[in-house]
Amino acid sequence: ITSEGSLGAGVRRIEAIAGQAAKIAVIYKAKALRDQVEKYIARYRELQMVKEQLGGGRFLETGIFEVEFTELDRLGKCVDNHDPVSVNKFLEHLTGRVDWLEERIAKAEKEIAALRVKQLAREAAGFVQEVQEIKGIKFLIKEFKAYDLPALRAISDEVQRTQPGVVVLFSSTPGKVLYLVTVSPQAIAAGLSAKKLAAELMPPIEGKGGGRDDKAEGGGKEPAGIPAATAAVIKVLGG
Repeated sequence: ITSEGSLGAGVRRIEAIAGQAAKIAVIYKAKALRDQVEKYIARYRELQMVKEQLGGGRFLETGIFEVEFTELDRLGKCVDNHDPVSVNKFLEHLTGRVDWLEERIAKAEKEIAALRVKQLAREAAGFVQEVQEIKGIKFLIKEFKAYDLPALRAISDEVQRTQPGVVVLFSSTPGKVLYLVTVSPQAIAAGLSAKKLAAELMPPIEGKGGGRDDKAEGGGKEPAGIPAATAAVIKVLGG
């Protein structure tokens, strides 16, 4: 038989345990959001340095988005005081910081990508000096390290603008190759095709891809095959 007093004490113990579990859950969620905010701030500042190095302007200061430990202490007190309105507002505020930083990081990455393309287009002017000629067809074959396809396209566009002909660009990282082949209208009229040139260079790099007569692109998994792929292209050009 359980007395009314002992029953009341048992209920209070259950409420205390449930309340403590709820507090732990809330604090855990808040700390997880705080960690995410700090991670995003570090990434955002890293992107800021990259953007400045590329000649872009500074980002807005992100210090106001840092989460102080005192804020978490206040959150714990709100839970203890059974103040769900304040708890929810704080968690929503943290979520808002995360969302804002995600948007800014995505925007910053796009800005940096655009700045890099512009920078590469300027650098490509120097590559024009490396253009060679076989049987009246000007061509450039060049390898880069860790460039993405937009970067290769920017370089190709600039070279084709000043020295139209055949441009074959490779980008290599460990275990991976990207390639881009572009052929000017004049070179197409002479019987050349980017799609056919790509078909010749793909086997040595264990590549895949395709395209049209004026442009073909794709990737492979054997960077060591780039010299053989280069030789295959030169052979087609008549070298």
